[in-house]
Amino acid sequence: MDLMHRLSALLILCGGATCMIAAYGLLNSVSAKAPLRSASVLAFLLNVYFVSLPGRFDGDPDTALRMPTLLAPAPWAFAIWAVIYIGELFGLVWICVCARKCEPELIAKSTVAWCAANVAQSLWCCAFRPWAKDALWLSAILLGATAACLFPAQAGMKQVRDRGTYWAVVFPRSLHLGWTTAATLVNLNSYVSIVCGPIVAMTCAIGSVVLALYVGIVFCSHGLPSATGAIAWALWALGTGRPSGDNVAKLGQGAMRMLHQSELMASVLLCIAILGFGIHSVKDRREKRGGGRGGGGGLHQGLLTSTERSMGG
Repeated sequence: MDLMHRLSALLILCGGATCMIAAYGLLNSVSAKAPLRSASVLAFLLNVYFVSLPGRFDGDPDTALRMPTLLAPAPWAFAIWAVIYIGELFGLVWICVCARKCEPELIAKSTVAWCAANVAQSLWCCAFRPWAKDALWLSAILLGATAACLFPAQAGMKQVRDRGTYWAVVFPRSLHLGWTTAATLVNLNSYVSIVCGPIVAMTCAIGSVVLALYVGIVFCSHGLPSATGAIAWALWALGTGRPSGDNVAKLGQGAMRMLHQSELMASVLLCIAILGFGIHSVKDRREKRGGGRGGGGGLHQGLLTSTERSMGG
């Protein structure tokens, strides 16, 4: 890169760091009375604007598929972006129209981090372009910053009690978290495949699959199964994709087959984790509902409540 592009990369990198500082430094210091809805709408529109600008690597599917990488998702995987953006748009409408149901305190805690994530992704749109082809580490860092900003936002929002708010707001944003996490690893592997040989590239690819599996399980354990589902979606797409570049030929079909099998297996394991989380959640709800109906403690509590009411309490 020439001097101008290096300065641009430095400014973009500083912008990503600022987003991280805002997401974690201001996490619990925002009042519910702040203009949170306006900030959310502006951040989302900024993201949509930069995403719509032509010229990114993934703007041309043929160019994106020809990029040298061992982690190459199948083209159908990118359909998840439509679900994410339509869902987040609907979530903003829900927050504006159904403000009373959205639990303002939780929204306040998550808004700054979510806005920071939108800004970080806008910066990624500026970096994932031909001028920075030799510095794909920059786009990987910015996608990682996007996911890192989304995590604290979703970690707080998972506590919402209203189902409408969960499906309208938490669900699509958690998909965004999981997908950008997986996309970070894909971007990183593209950079490694360009600058490193086959052994290092394969090591990085296998390590990325293991890391994606681990992070997906962590998301599920934190009550964000839709984020885990997005990673499982990405892993399945990787397992059915077509890696490209000189390293593919050097490693051979046997190594590629092993890598694809590991990606598919990791996807299945995450799906099992999601199923286990769902079963555990259903059991917890049933136990909470039945706590006051059966068992000595629940019966005793019910009798105490009835006695207090009969005494005029």
